[in-house]
Amino acid sequence: ELLWTLAAILTWRVARRLVRSPALAALAGAVMWAAPFADILTSSTTTAYRGTATDCGLGCLLVVLRMLDGRSGLLSWGTLGLLAGLGLWSTPEIVYFLVPAGLMLVGASVRQCRRRMAEGTRQFITVASSFVVGASPWLWWNLHHGFLSLRPSGFKGANNPLNRGFGQRLSHFFEFTLPMQLGLRLRGSGRWLFFDGGGASHIVLLSAVFVMAMVGVGAIVLCLARGGRFAALGVSVLVFPLFYAVLPATWYWRDGRYALFLPPLVCLVAAVACEQGAVLSTGGSSPSDNDRARRRLAPLLAVPLAVVALVMSIVGFNQTSGVTFTNFARSWSDPDGPIEAVVTELRSLGVWRGFADYWVAEKLDFLSHGHLVIATSGTDTFYISSIQRQASGAEHQAWLFVPPNRMAGAEAQYGATTAIRGPDGLPEETFLEGLHHLGVPYRVGRAGPFDVVLTFRRLDERTVGSGLSGPRGQRLQTVGS
Repeated sequence: ELLWTLAAILTWRVARRLVRSPALAALAGAVMWAAPFADILTSSTTTAYRGTATDCGLGCLLVVLRMLDGRSGLLSWGTLGLLAGLGLWSTPEIVYFLVPAGLMLVGASVRQCRRRMAEGTRQFITVASSFVVGASPWLWWNLHHGFLSLRPSGFKGANNPLNRGFGQRLSHFFEFTLPMQLGLRLRGSGRWLFFDGGGASHIVLLSAVFVMAMVGVGAIVLCLARGGRFAALGVSVLVFPLFYAVLPATWYWRDGRYALFLPPLVCLVAAVACEQGAVLSTGGSSPSDNDRARRRLAPLLAVPLAVVALVMSIVGFNQTSGVTFTNFARSWSDPDGPIEAVVTELRSLGVWRGFADYWVAEKLDFLSHGHLVIATSGTDTFYISSIQRQASGAEHQAWLFVPPNRMAGAEAQYGATTAIRGPDGLPEETFLEGLHHLGVPYRVGRAGPFDVVLTFRRLDERTVGSGLSGPRGQRLQTVGS
């Protein structure tokens, strides 16, 4: 939440460099902080690297705008490179912000390159060296691993059968992700916010989508027409879906995490468009014409957009959580309480090392504060190599499964996907059949929503997963037996 709050503040500061109305800039930051609900919920999770990249990206935009306004000393260039490098270390998805920042710099450099060649060389050296400093951990690791971070093969989820390539990911962006970022679809289920029936409700929904599409297109056109730094922002929104579809992980759209970078750009484009709309409404040709009238009108044009965004965010919160104004305070509790109780129950069963689905493993590892070492298996994503080694080397291993009758409660805590039913999505029955086939002794316990299968012989976790072939799980293997 602190990272998302900082992003809202940076959105406000960037907007102050783009529009003349302080109220309009503040409104852009406020809306970015409070909507859409899908991103608010994502920002509250412990995956902080996307929040860091968002802050670094917005920081790059702010530094570039300050440079275009006259503060282009070597300190600014060094800061720009450092922020870009740190953002790349967080995630290559910072490209969403580097596109407009780069376009702004290229446009300014083309105009000035003839008379500032020597100074430009110093600036380039400064920004490049500071970028290397900021991105040094990322560069060091990738130099030793063939730049695996930039190859689809480096992301194991890219091999998921649900990932069907660029075209599918681009289609999902417009069908699911963009409506979720606009507050029209609910996080997790993807259900439409207000209308989930047929008949007249579909007509109303289609009308709402059409109006929002026209407003969005109009805002981008106004940015492009104004040129310069404003056109760079418009271009960044236009190319966002293409970069989104290139990234191999974005086939998973349900929590909106991969489009978390879109709302700040949309808020900035909307602020510029409202100011341009005020200019056109007051009969001026530039923002300096009829300045007083424009300063009053621009925020008024933005207010309806802000109100709609906030209303949809509140309704999305209600329809996702079931919390209303009347039971808001009564629903307050420690959200990690049920998982911490499971950690205690697992420890009482003698569990220390084991295997679970990715979503289950990462929460149990984090909330146990090192008391549990839960890894993934089969083709599932391996997220920390030391955890994998410890779990794989254990003679006694715990395997966590969620029976169908407890799936609803488990999804509320660990993730709205049936993959959490077992390690690599493996059903418990298939796993137990494999144990019987191999003659591996085991016992079954219970911890929260999980059936805990404790094996008394070390299994090779690479062969345990949804990729098993043949009847009765005979591809399960033991190690050292």
